[in-house]
Amino acid sequence: MGPIVCAYQDGLLDKVLDKGIVLIDRRKVLGVGSFGEYHITANSLGKVFLECLEKIKKDPSFFNLINHKYVKKLKLYSEKAPDLPVVAEYLGLLSEYLINRIKIYRNCSILRSTNILDIQQKETGLYAINIETNENGRSHTRKIYTHNIILNLGGQQSPNNYLYRSLWDDFNLSSYQDRVIPSGALLKLSPLKLNNVVSTNFSKIVVVGGSHSAFSVTMKLAELYQKASKIKREIFILHRNDIRLFFNDKQDAQEAHYLFDVEKDICKLSGRVNRFSGLRYNAFDFASKLLKTGQMKEENCEINLHRISINPSLQQSKFLKNLFEMANLIIPCFGYQANLVPIYDNNGHLIPIRQELDGLYGDDKGRVYTKDNYLIPNIYSYGLGSGLKRSEKIGGELSFQGRLDGVWLYQNDIGRIILEQML
Repeated sequence: MGPIVCAYQDGLLDKVLDKGIVLIDRRKVLGVGSFGEYHITANSLGKVFLECLEKIKKDPSFFNLINHKYVKKLKLYSEKAPDLPVVAEYLGLLSEYLINRIKIYRNCSILRSTNILDIQQKETGLYAINIETNENGRSHTRKIYTHNIILNLGGQQSPNNYLYRSLWDDFNLSSYQDRVIPSGALLKLSPLKLNNVVSTNFSKIVVVGGSHSAFSVTMKLAELYQKASKIKREIFILHRNDIRLFFNDKQDAQEAHYLFDVEKDICKLSGRVNRFSGLRYNAFDFASKLLKTGQMKEENCEINLHRISINPSLQQSKFLKNLFEMANLIIPCFGYQANLVPIYDNNGHLIPIRQELDGLYGDDKGRVYTKDNYLIPNIYSYGLGSGLKRSEKIGGELSFQGRLDGVWLYQNDIGRIILEQML
């Protein structure tokens, strides 16, 4: 729904709807994805999610939206990071508000509980999207023909990625797969289920990665152990790259005595330090304490931070291998790969899609490419495990090489870039 929200904010929604759109979602509630499944806080303040409402408040039906209980609930988090289930409720409400507007147009459709089976190029330049809709226990298939496709299918943590990714040399986690739970699966566990999966008798847990997910996982485990019996427990966070912290500007970072590169770590558009790569809010506070000494003692557990060298010494390699051998649980936090659907050319041949270690490859306009680096025309992708790279138009620090991800970006910069190419 990001580009739709963007179009509404920019006064372009009627122009978009005049062309005709079809919104397809495998869920009944559109625009939410798996947000509500994660039992963690967002990486943005509550007021950031509400910002788009300021630009659409002239709409006559705005009063009902702004006074809805989900909006009021999110407003309670205006100056702090809200829980993701709270954000999910709001995004679902916002989507339904926009859908009521979309329904007015005869050449627009909303398809809920619908899966995309595959996409096929046609000689005419159109695409045929094969879909399957499930209604009242029955399913039926059909084709939709379109000029442009925007894919936002969410992400996955594939075992091929987190078990067989090299940590150093030829070492990976495949030998310990019976003790591995990827970060996404763990963060979706309710407190009760987490307590069942992560035994309070576990004495040693290894978290691999230095991202927001890695610190969210560690904080959840530390919170769990606060209520457990008093036996010695250790959590080890193993990371390869620098642990980066977000600051509003250079002065804030300097006052905190944070070391950063003025040329590479500051976004030239916003002045933010580590705008896209830095840890924020709860993760920021937690990591800041841990970075001071590399060790932190919480109630009933000790947390240790270790950096993995690309070419570790024999001594460090031995230490790390022993750590994995002794660990009761290993949690890789390696990000997400995009959920993809098969795309066929007009001869019926499967088109291999270009992917990278951090997800689906896309250029600074969100366009998708073949494995041989040929542009696939009029198909765009954004979202978890996908999306755009940093660019002069969107901004971001030069040192950030990952994917742009976040609701505000979808509803603003990313949505705008994709719409510009389609209108």
